[in-house]
Amino acid sequence: MVPHVGGVGVTGPLGQISMRAVDVVAFAAAIQPKYVLPIHHSTYAFYREPIGELAERSRGEPYRLDLVAAGSRVVYD
Repeated sequence: MVPHVGGVGVTGPLGQISMRAVDVVAFAAAIQPKYVLPIHHSTYAFYREPIGELAERSRGEPYRLDLVAAGSRVVYD
């Protein structure tokens, strides 16, 4: 699962345009991914929710949360 996170746009004309940690955890529970690889979590200064919130809420969940730094590569089997 590759969610766009940060909780952006809650009050804007388009509404919420990226997921909050609670949204990611709920969606992951519904689709049961093996991995969660959030994107754009540290690229914009206007995010309303830090990536640490997702890390905290993901503790004990059955998926592997991969917080990869911008420019890094990830290879899954």
